[in-house]
Amino acid sequence: MEPPFALEELLRRYGNRRKKFEAVYQNMFEEAKRLATPSSLQRTFLADEFPTLAAYLPGAEAITLGLCSLGPELEARVSTLFNSDPVSAVVLDEIGTHWVKKLGREMHLEIRAKAKEAGKQASPSYRPGIGRWPLELQKDLLAGLPAATIGVHFQNGLMDPQKSISMIVAIGVSLGRSRFAPQQALKSIH
Repeated sequence: MEPPFALEELLRRYGNRRKKFEAVYQNMFEEAKRLATPSSLQRTFLADEFPTLAAYLPGAEAITLGLCSLGPELEARVSTLFNSDPVSAVVLDEIGTHWVKKLGREMHLEIRAKAKEAGKQASPSYRPGIGRWPLELQKDLLAGLPAATIGVHFQNGLMDPQKSISMIVAIGVSLGRSRFAPQQALKSIH
């Protein structure tokens, strides 16, 4: 499987020291391509189907829930590499993280394009457990998406495999700023 980015994106940051890391990055890039099994899932619902989320998304007429994953093999290989070759393990993990983030960005851009075609706006991609969005909101994603169909399972609010990204995107004609405040969020969830 070809990743949605060139290896150059990761090597660029090394500047003059690039040659020192190029071989390990190239080897792990090839290994990532063999191991990753990218998959994604998204569904759009009327906002009133998710009142807990809609309450913090002013102007939301619809809410799109999304999920992207690289599957379990890459992550398993990182774990086994740590004992024998920690540098390769870290590089493979970095490649996997970059890849799954790219998948999430691509999904968000696709959601935004569909919203624009319909004459609507799309919010930023809100991710439970990132920023002010509490991890507890993963339960709403689980309720709205059949995550197991793409091999993603939720355990104690965390996704397995870890190289997975979930997102919540509001869709509407005139969206306001998210009103999510940490204390309010946790109070409304419990």
